[in-house]
Amino acid sequence: MGKRRSQPTEPVEPEIPLGKYLASTDRAIRSLAAFVLKSAEQTGLSLERSELSKLWKGIFYCFWMSDKPLVQQQLAKELSDLVLMIAGIKEDATGERLERVPSKVDETARALAALDFFQGFWLTMQTEWHGVDKFRIDKYYMLMRRFLYAGHRLLVLHAYSDDLVRRFNEILRGTEGPLSSNNVRVPDSITYHLCDIYLDELEHSLSSLVDTDATVPILELLTPFMELAATSQSKRMYDRVTNHVLMPFLNECEKRANQTLPDRKRRKVASEAEDDASRYDHIFSHVQIEPTEDEEDEDNTMTSLYKRAWQCIVAKASGSDTYAPSRRKLYDLWKAAQERDVA
Repeated sequence: MGKRRSQPTEPVEPEIPLGKYLASTDRAIRSLAAFVLKSAEQTGLSLERSELSKLWKGIFYCFWMSDKPLVQQQLAKELSDLVLMIAGIKEDATGERLERVPSKVDETARALAALDFFQGFWLTMQTEWHGVDKFRIDKYYMLMRRFLYAGHRLLVLHAYSDDLVRRFNEILRGTEGPLSSNNVRVPDSITYHLCDIYLDELEHSLSSLVDTDATVPILELLTPFMELAATSQSKRMYDRVTNHVLMPFLNECEKRANQTLPDRKRRKVASEAEDDASRYDHIFSHVQIEPTEDEEDEDNTMTSLYKRAWQCIVAKASGSDTYAPSRRKLYDLWKAAQERDVA
C-alpha cells in the first residue's frame, strides 16, 4: 500500500478526464463529456496515442454500460457521429443535409484528425474485445457498423480525397488494423464482421449522395480486401473475404456487364449465375473507369471495371508475401472467369 501511495500522481491533461467521464453510468455526465469532445473539433483534435487510447477506453465502457436497445442505438449513433464532428461536419435536425462548422483548421487536416479518432476506435475494439461477453457482442457489432459507415461518409463528403482514401486503407489494413488477419492480436471475429458489412455500409454511405457526377474509387476501396484474401494464412478468413466481399462485387459487376453483351453470349453467362435482383446500385452508379486501348468494350464501363478488378486481384495474388494456397485459389477463380470470356 505504501508503495502505491509513494508513486507520483500523473499530470491531468484536459483530454484525459474525458475518458473517465465517458465511462460514467450517468447519462448526463456522458452527454457532457461528448459535448466537450465535440467542442474540441472547433480547433481541431490533436491527441497523443496514449491520450487517445485512454479516451477510447472510456468510450468503450460508456457503451458497455448502455443496456436498453433504443439507448444503445442512439448512443452508437452519437459516438460514431463524432467522426464527422471532428472533421467539422454537422448534420441538421433531419439528418439529411450536412453543413460544415467554421474553423481555422485546414479541412484536410481536420479530416485526417477524424481518421485518427476512427483508428482509435478499431484499436480499442481489438484490445478490449476478449472481455466482451455473449450478452454484449451484438451491440458492439452494431457499433462497428456505425463507425464503418461514419468512415465511409467522411470519404464521401471529402470527394474521396486521395490522402484520405490512402489513410483509410492504412487504418484498415495496417499491421495493427482490423484486416490484419495474420496479427494474433487482431480477433478474427472483428475481421469477419468487417467482411460481412463492408459493401453494405459503402452502399449505405452513398445513398444520400446528391452529386450524380461524383465518382467512387471502388478498386482502391476494395484493395485492403484483395490483400487480405491474398495474404491471410487462414482458410476460413480467405473464404470469408472472397464469399462476402470480392465475389459478391465481381458477380454483380459481371451481371451488369452481361447486360450489354450480344444475346447469345448473354444467355450463356446468365445461365451460369443466379438471377438475383441487382445489388449495390449506388456503388455502381458512381463508378467511372477509363478503358485502356486493349479493352474492346470501351462503351461498357462494367466490363472494363470487371477486367480491371481481376487484374488487381491477380496482381495481389502474385505478390511476394502472398500465401501460396490462397494464390492458387485466386488463380483458379481468375481462370474460371476467363473461361466465361468476361475477364
